Amino acid sequence: QFYQMTTQKPNFLIIGAARCGTTALYHYLKSHHEISMSDIKEPKYFSSIEMKFPHLGKGDLINDRARITSKTKYYNLFKDFNTKAIGEASPDYLFYSKTTSKNILNELGSETKIIIIIRDPIERAFSAYSHLVRDNRENLSFYNALMAEESRKNNNYSFLWHYKEGGEYIRQIADFKSKFKNVLIISSENFQKNKNDTLKKVCRFLGVNTDLNIDEKLKFNPVGKPKIFLVKFILRRDNEFSNLIRQSINFILPNQFLQTITSKFLTKSPIDIKSKEFLKNYYNSEINYMKSLENK
Repeated sequence: QFYQMTTQKPNFLIIGAARCGTTALYHYLKSHHEISMSDIKEPKYFSSIEMKFPHLGKGDLINDRARITSKTKYYNLFKDFNTKAIGEASPDYLFYSKTTSKNILNELGSETKIIIIIRDPIERAFSAYSHLVRDNRENLSFYNALMAEESRKNNNYSFLWHYKEGGEYIRQIADFKSKFKNVLIISSENFQKNKNDTLKKVCRFLGVNTDLNIDEKLKFNPVGKPKIFLVKFILRRDNEFSNLIRQSINFILPNQFLQTITSKFLTKSPIDIKSKEFLKNYYNSEINYMKSLENK
């Protein structure tokens, strides 16, 4: 049990959902003097414990290698922290809620504070799709990708490819609410409309000072089709060379600044009507749940 004696444990987790603003929240909280966040934004340790590797979607192997699968390495992420709030942000924890909620409870305890951000599930699904298109990983149309989801699951594609399932919030949230005493649910739409009010709410939840200065000009994980070849090359996640170049740039330029610059060279496309109508029916319960959150 050496790691337990020499390191801190996180006392809060941002668990998702993917493509809902977890990256922005991570960076904003990381700048708070009473909060420490792991330098690795997505350790994904608690989802890796019972996971089948390797994932076989295009570009999945590169992401798999970034996971923290060792308990010692995971706790070493927090070893030098002595702030009031200590956390990390792994957006696949919500997706794999059945196993991660159990793993987190067993390891960190029921007092661990859980932060969940969710958005309109149709928009979230299309954003996940657009993210993989931007990274040169997704080649199908959105509708065809939705139809291919079951076969991709069966072929062990990683969670981001599961566009429909990623928005099944009600079931996922219930897994965490049944095990943890402190669960904060944030609407991504509310977060975008008023970042300062949302961040104050998060700070109160974590028991830290609510004074937080943020740079609202920064862009986090923007999506869209690259307009120029250089941006396409830098952003693509389907080959080792592009990955190496991007990592080298990040030694000079922080990742959030790189994302802010590249966002100016991305073209966004709207969701096609066929996919939107299909997902409206699919997400009937989740859409009603989101409406109830908007009124809180």
